Amino acid sequence: MENMDNLRQERESFMRLEEMKGYRELASKTQFLFWLSIGSIVLSVGTALGLLTDMASAGSAEQAARSASSLAIAIAVMSLGVGLAFSFVTMGMGKQNTSFRTAGMYYLISSLISFAYDLSGNNIVRLFASALAALYILKFSLAMNESLHSVDNILAESWDKFRTAYFIMIGASILCTFIAFIPIIGLLALLGIFACAIAAIVLQIWEIILLYKSAAAFSSYMPGRDRF
Repeated sequence: MENMDNLRQERESFMRLEEMKGYRELASKTQFLFWLSIGSIVLSVGTALGLLTDMASAGSAEQAARSASSLAIAIAVMSLGVGLAFSFVTMGMGKQNTSFRTAGMYYLISSLISFAYDLSGNNIVRLFASALAALYILKFSLAMNESLHSVDNILAESWDKFRTAYFIMIGASILCTFIAFIPIIGLLALLGIFACAIAAIVLQIWEIILLYKSAAAFSSYMPGRDRF
C-alpha cells in the first residue's frame, strides 16, 4: 500500500514537472513574440524616417522615386523576415495547444501573401492577406485564452475582450469603406475609417501588453496552485 502511494506521488510530481516545463516554454516563446512585436514597430518607424530623410535629400523627383522604391523593397523583405519568425515561434507553441499551430500557419500564409502584395500591389492579394491575419487573431487569442484559464482567469478574459474589440474594428472598417461611396454621408465614413486606423494602433499596443503579461503569468505559474 505504501509503495502504491509512493508511486502515485512520484507520478503526480512528474506530471507537475512536465506541466511546469510546458508553461515555461510558453513563457519563453510568448516573451519572444513580445520582443519581436516591439522590434517590428521600431523597424517600421526607423524605416519610415529613413524614407523621409532620403526623399528630402534627393536631388530630383526621379532620385526620390528610386530611393522610395528601394526602401519599399527593403521594408517588404524585413517584414517577411519578421513574419516568418513570428509564424514559426507561434507554431512551436502548438505542443501546449494545437490552436497555436493553426494560428502560426495562418500568420505564415498571410506573411507570404503580404510579401506578394508588396511586390505586385494587387489589392485582391492584400484582401486575402488581411482575411488570414484576422483568422490568426481569432485562433491565437483563443489559444491564449485556453492556455491561461488555469493560470490567470482575468488575463484569459482579456484575450477574449481583445478578440471581440479586434473584430468590431474590422467590421466597422468594412462598413465605413462601403459607406464612403455614398455621397451624402461619405465624409462621415472617412472620419470613421480614420477612427478605425487609430483603433488599430491602440489594439496593436494592447496586444503587446497582453503578450508581456501572458509571458509573465506563464513564467510564474506553479502547477497545483489555486488559479485566480
